[in-house]
Amino acid sequence: MSNSLHVGVRNAVAAALSALPSLADGGVVVNRSTPMAKQYAKQIRVFLETSSGQPIVLSGQPQDWTTRIRVEHVARAASADENATDLADALACAATERVLADMSLGGLVQHIQPKAIGWFDDEADTSIATVQVIYEAVHRTSGQSIAA
Repeated sequence: MSNSLHVGVRNAVAAALSALPSLADGGVVVNRSTPMAKQYAKQIRVFLETSSGQPIVLSGQPQDWTTRIRVEHVARAASADENATDLADALACAATERVLADMSLGGLVQHIQPKAIGWFDDEADTSIATVQVIYEAVHRTSGQSIAA
């Protein structure tokens, strides 16, 4: 059994972010919201959110999709002199450049682009901040399947 093209899009984003040189000492994790371990300063989390299809006019025609991928860039300040939000923001900038270096994700999608960005501070631990970037990828499946 194969996975959907939608999961493939998420995996392609994660692979781009995992390429060397590493952006985050805590690595890139997929669909995992657990707290970043204390020994790490940076971590990237990739989530498949939703996918909306365009109406198919005739039976059997290809299905066009817009798939939302959420990427969380988590950073921890090592000292009071560092600002966690600034660190997370810099990580998000570097990661976005990495994703947008190939806007077709190796031909998997027609294009991918950032659609929204949010900045969040951890209320329980002010030394941690997260920047979320929501990407939308436009891609196509056959009219009879969502498989890759």
